Amino acid sequence: VLDHAWAKQLGLTSFAGYRLRASGGESIGVLALFSRQKIMPEDHSLIQTIVSTTSEVIQVSRAQDLLKMSEEKFRNLFENAQIGMYRSRVSDGKMVETNFRMAEILGYDSPEACVEDYIAQKHYIDPVKRQDVVTALTQNGSISNFSTRIRTHTGKIRWIQFSGSLSDDPAFFEGVAADITERKIAEDQVTSSLKEKEILLKEIHHRVKNNMQIIQSLLSLQSAEIDDDEYKRLIDDSNNRIKSMALIHETLYRSDDIAKLNIDVYFNEISQHLCKIYQNPDMQIQVEIDVEPIRLDMDASIACGLIINELMSNALKH
Repeated sequence: VLDHAWAKQLGLTSFAGYRLRASGGESIGVLALFSRQKIMPEDHSLIQTIVSTTSEVIQVSRAQDLLKMSEEKFRNLFENAQIGMYRSRVSDGKMVETNFRMAEILGYDSPEACVEDYIAQKHYIDPVKRQDVVTALTQNGSISNFSTRIRTHTGKIRWIQFSGSLSDDPAFFEGVAADITERKIAEDQVTSSLKEKEILLKEIHHRVKNNMQIIQSLLSLQSAEIDDDEYKRLIDDSNNRIKSMALIHETLYRSDDIAKLNIDVYFNEISQHLCKIYQNPDMQIQVEIDVEPIRLDMDASIACGLIINELMSNALKH
């Protein structure tokens, strides 16, 4: 002890310092002992027990402080999160705990009101969906991005999407949820708009095909009145080119994808059409097609169709 006057005034005759260590071995402080009696070697065992106990008390206190800080941070995050957070009973969806955003999504003014009143199975528009949630949690222990319609406390129909898993007590479910009603409305509008455009495009393809068939019929009538083989051949060739283009619109009209044409189907139809017109019964001509089932847009399909038309026409004629 450096201050001898202080020690003499208090009657202190001995001093000992014991390092306090955490369970991992790191130093967490020093226990200083001042005594009016001489500290004897036989006192060491008792003092060491005191040191160990003090170390444990300090560690527990620190752990409690850290746990309290962690709980405060989690509580602050939970209460102020901009996404719904909750804990509910698996069996019927009774709310046990929610943050303000979750209560707001479900149509309540406060988390307390939501916990007091809300039971999920009473608010699902489709009760089967609620059973799907219970089944998924029972079998997998968790659920991810599950979407369903609910009726809020105020009577509004809303779409929500939620994810989560069973808590330590498997009778309860912890998760997060978001109101996706606006997104669903936008998706429905886009889907409806796409369907309208698809119907319109199919109608256009149908009308173009019909107009081309009228042109083909007129050319066929004209061809029947021509005696000159050369002129007749020119009209027939033009008619076949129109038929190749008409086949595109006919195929697209029947297709699920009205923007792309399955080229192997298209080539098959062209070849069958040309064989009917040009193939001589006396000639044994067999057409073999080896085309990968790729999809092309209409411009590329027309170009390819005209090329195939010219190549096959020439092959069959000559």
